[in-house]
Amino acid sequence: MKDPYQAPQSDLVSGDLGNPSKKLWKAFFWFLLVLEVLSVWSMVEDAEPLIDMLLDVAIYTFVLLALYGYSYNKPLLTRSVWKLLIPIALAYDIYSLTELDIDDVESKAEMIFLVVFCVVVIGPITVLQYMGLFRYAYRADEIWRR
Repeated sequence: MKDPYQAPQSDLVSGDLGNPSKKLWKAFFWFLLVLEVLSVWSMVEDAEPLIDMLLDVAIYTFVLLALYGYSYNKPLLTRSVWKLLIPIALAYDIYSLTELDIDDVESKAEMIFLVVFCVVVIGPITVLQYMGLFRYAYRADEIWRR
């Protein structure tokens, strides 16, 4: 008879479960890529200043590279680059918010819709973007051990 007080044996030897599947992060990366392409296309159509377009493309190229690296478990550049990117991208996003032209809003209903849209749609997208950047730069040890 087996000892009922003996701890069960585990099949895990090293405790390493490998790289977890990141299907939702991959979908988010492709969704954000489509949004960025639409954003650039919109900037070209609206004849935005060239410096704004170049700044947006430069910063969001790095953001998308970081999200690609995180979602596909690829070590791109170095961790310090991605740690530096977080405050730069955050500063750019804050700058972009200050440059929004809300003078075109003609009614209180339009303003309420704009605020609700930003809180319900843009807010979660931005939070997920920075969560992915943070995880890639600070938490994804399994990616950077390679």
